Amino acid sequence: MKKSNDQTKSLKDRLTILIHVVFSTKNQANLIDERIAPLLYTCIEGVLWEPYHSPALATGGGSDHVHILLGLSRTVTLDVLVREVKERSAVFMRSLGEKYKNLEWQEGFAAFTISRSDAKEIETYILRQREFHAKTSFQDEYRSILTEHGIEYDENEMWD
Repeated sequence: MKKSNDQTKSLKDRLTILIHVVFSTKNQANLIDERIAPLLYTCIEGVLWEPYHSPALATGGGSDHVHILLGLSRTVTLDVLVREVKERSAVFMRSLGEKYKNLEWQEGFAAFTISRSDAKEIETYILRQREFHAKTSFQDEYRSILTEHGIEYDENEMWD
């Protein structure tokens, strides 16, 4: 979802650090269907904004994961922010019905700093996730992102 002018203005006025966050459902369970995704993204955006004033510039993902492009506020650490997003969005999703009652997020997350000059490209990438994943699995995408950012990983410890 694309952000409102108020949230974008806040980003310009107060923030300098842009972060691309990625996390998955536990065991990459396909629980984020197209009907529920906009509700989930709205929930995530709300958690980021209130009380943390960390605006989401874009939220998106596939059936088993979420991408967020956000401006990190000076008043919260990234770890606290993502933990809160995951906890509160899981509670929200579980409230939506039987299909979602066991939703859990994977342990941990990936996060990458993004330059302002790359923000539009990352925003577009996030907003086109459903289309992207018609051809590419989340696991392949995640490996590619880690490699692109020069992050070493152990395949045996990546998926939960």
